[in-house]
Parts: sequence; structure tokens; C-alpha cells
Amino acid sequence: MLPDVQFQALTPTTELKLGTALTTLPVQLIVDRPKLLAGLALQSQPVPTASVLPMSLLATWCSLGLAAVASAILLRGVLQLSERRAAFVSAVTHELRTPLTTFRMYSEMLADGMVPAEKQQQYANTLKVQADRLSQLVENVLQYARLERGPISIGNETITVNSLLQRFQTRLEERAADSHMQLIVDMESSLREQVLKTQPAAIEQILFNLVDNACKYARSSTDKRIVISVCRSAGRIQWSVQDFGPGVSAAERKRMFQPFQQSRHAMENAVPGVGLGLALCLRMAHSLGARLSIQDSSVGALFVLEL
Repeated sequence: MLPDVQFQALTPTTELKLGTALTTLPVQLIVDRPKLLAGLALQSQPVPTASVLPMSLLATWCSLGLAAVASAILLRGVLQLSERRAAFVSAVTHELRTPLTTFRMYSEMLADGMVPAEKQQQYANTLKVQADRLSQLVENVLQYARLERGPISIGNETITVNSLLQRFQTRLEERAADSHMQLIVDMESSLREQVLKTQPAAIEQILFNLVDNACKYARSSTDKRIVISVCRSAGRIQWSVQDFGPGVSAAERKRMFQPFQQSRHAMENAVPGVGLGLALCLRMAHSLGARLSIQDSSVGALFVLEL
């Protein structure tokens, strides 16, 4: 690469050229630049005057900055995960303790013959309600954990709207009756034989959670109705669940679909639940390709599932 190179000894009077001086030997190279470029078949280009050091430092600082940002994002994610785990453990532990305490106390009283015959049916009904509550809690927690790991692939079924509703209407009516409320179903007659290709189990769980919420939050209202309406709108089928309770404030709507969130009304009135129901409903709706939202209503809360 350096034809006809010559070495020039360095003395105190020699003009030093840093570009061609050696680092350990007191000599520097004398290079015929035009001849060198001609031998390499290259065109002579002006020597750049700008140093590469500033660019190298800039690239280094950019890399360090990106690394710092990535570390901050990772740390924030770890802290949020830790907070969610703590909230999950606290909420689930609290909700499990109540029905288990009732089970233990009532079963001991029944086993020891401490309950009069005329009250045994009442105690049995209480145990049934607590068993349903515990079963729903465990079902929501397990389903939410599955969705956290990734979307669940379940085969779609072809079914009519009327047949779909008949699958779980009795269950919804029983849940409303447990809270001394009345379930009313209003369906457009033209939709009864409308064919759907969907996942009935997912729709059942979404609607059950919405009805369960209505039973919890609106049980103290004077109007004990829970209305499920099925209608057609813009080429989609809407399932609406409305209660006539205190409703949801505008500030609470922004975070109500987040996990482990409960409204101020729920906390003030000790409404049972871990705050997973609506978060689970939203994720299941997305897995169906559906939309779940809360709509404006003059009274109570109105949730709409669009298929």
C-alpha cells in the first residue's frame, strides 16, 4: 500500500507530521500522496478538516442516553408489575376471607346442631350465595390470568341470538334474584333467528359480570330492574345492560376498565369484589373482536357490548 516509502529520522529540528509519524520509533514516513492514490486507482480527494472525535463522542452519548431511557422504562415496568401483584394478592386475599369465614362458621353451627330447624334453610341459602360468590371470584381470577399470558384460542360456534340468550338467561335471572332484583330481557323480534359465529361462553361471562356488577352497585336503589336489551345498530348487534343505581361518574370512567379498580361508591359501601370484572370483560370483548363501552344514561349505568 505504500510504494517507494521513505523514512525520515526525527530530530529536535524536524517538522513533525502527526499523520505519518510512528508512535514508538523516532521516525516518520515520507509518502508521495499523488503516486500512492494513482497506484491504488483512487481519485485524490481533499483531506477532511473536521475531526471524527466529536461525532464519536456524540454517538457515544446518544447510546448512553438510549441505554438510560431503556433502563428507566424497564425499572418502571418492574415497579408497576410489583404494585399490580401486591394489589392482586391484597384484593384476592380479602375477598377469599369473607366467604371462607362464613362457610366455616355456618358449617360448624349446622354440624353442632346449633341452628333451629326453621332456620336451617336460611343458613343453607346463605352458604349457596357465598359458594356462588367464591366460584365467580375464582373463575374471574383464573380467566384473567389466562388472558394475561396471551389470547385464548377457542373455536367459534354458529348459533342464533335467541338460542345464545337461552343458554345463560336462567343463570342471569338467578343472580339477579339473589340480590332481590328483577332481570328484564328486551330483544328485537327480527334478531331472534339472526345467526352468529362467536364464542358463547365468552359472551356469557361478559354479560354475567355486567349483571353481577349491577346487582352489587344498584341493590340499594328503589328501582330494582336490570334491563338487558338486544338490538341491531349500524350492522352490529348490541347487548346493553342497564341498571338504575347511582351510576358512574365521569372521573371514574377513565380508570374503571383497569384491573383492581373500584369506584368510590364501592369502597364507601364495602361492595364485594376485587376490581377484575370490567377489566376481564374488556379483554374478553377484544378477543371476540367486539367492543365494550359505557354509554351516557340519565339514570344508572349503561354498558354496551357490540358484536
